[in-house]
Amino acid sequence: MLNSLRQTYGGLERSVYFLFLLYVLERHRNQKKSDPAESRI
Repeated sequence: MLNSLRQTYGGLERSVYFLFLLYVLERHRNQKKSDPAESRI
């Protein structure tokens, strides 16, 4: 029970971390090509 719960949490943590990484990369790329007024929002 505890082992399966830990496995599920580990997978969730990994997917959340991956999504966060993607979000940061996407925001960084968008800031580069957009003007300062847009990146302020």
